[in-house]
Amino acid sequence: MADTFKKVRNGDKLRIPANTYNAMIDAAADFINRKNNLSSQTNKQLPANMVYIKNTTGAPVERLNILGIGGSEIDPNANTFKQSIVFTGVVPNSNHAKGRFVITAEPIAPDSVGKAYSSGFVPVRIAVTDESHTYADIYPDETGVLRSLAIGAAYIIWKEQGTGYKWAIVKINGGAPEPTPMVQWAKTETEAGPNTYIPARLYNAAGQLDVYETFDPEYYPDNHITVYCTICGTSPVALNQATPYLFSGTDIPVIQRVVLVNGISTLRWYCLWGFQKTYICGT
Repeated sequence: MADTFKKVRNGDKLRIPANTYNAMIDAAADFINRKNNLSSQTNKQLPANMVYIKNTTGAPVERLNILGIGGSEIDPNANTFKQSIVFTGVVPNSNHAKGRFVITAEPIAPDSVGKAYSSGFVPVRIAVTDESHTYADIYPDETGVLRSLAIGAAYIIWKEQGTGYKWAIVKINGGAPEPTPMVQWAKTETEAGPNTYIPARLYNAAGQLDVYETFDPEYYPDNHITVYCTICGTSPVALNQATPYLFSGTDIPVIQRVVLVNGISTLRWYCLWGFQKTYICGT
């Protein structure tokens, strides 16, 4: 059998056997495959606050854009899984709140891999809805901006004044920790209604209006808050169908808790009392 890779001398007539030609094609294809392989693109050591991410949104993203983390591009069974981290980048949605996102460090074309910030101090644009907000998190269906919030995964170090789309410097994964529970007293402002929450005002031990910065999404001026109540019993259940019955001016113990509202971490007030549906004979 002829030598597939037999060399020729200067002046010899060039004849390429089929085996040699096919081997050259295989070598070229192998080179292209290795060039496009994730492991070959991500073998460079990145700073501790950066990761690789593949843009699977179907559109190009610019530098300092936001991508939700949709999974890993590297199979756990692959040898490179322990050597490189390559996330799947998707359009952010409510599932990517609380830090499941990155900010791109460079433009990334569709179906391409690029570098992104996963932590640390990063400039980014924020849709500011309230100047008093000191945190930010993903803006569902938006890759160009974060949105300002009372509590979120990114701590706003600095931002331009005003509302609207503003440049800011944030600390990723520097969001607000869950507050230490502290029991306070509130006085209801209405009688129990056909729902599971009631408006109230916070008061201190002396019975005076408590000066407290509330992050309740249904916040009213002068420390009016919305208090949510847990009612046991078959649905439909409402406060005006439960005991103890709340009248206007009832003192109730309340506490703040972090809950997810449409995928966004939010602080809400909850009554510490347990409520039970009132059962009437025949119901």
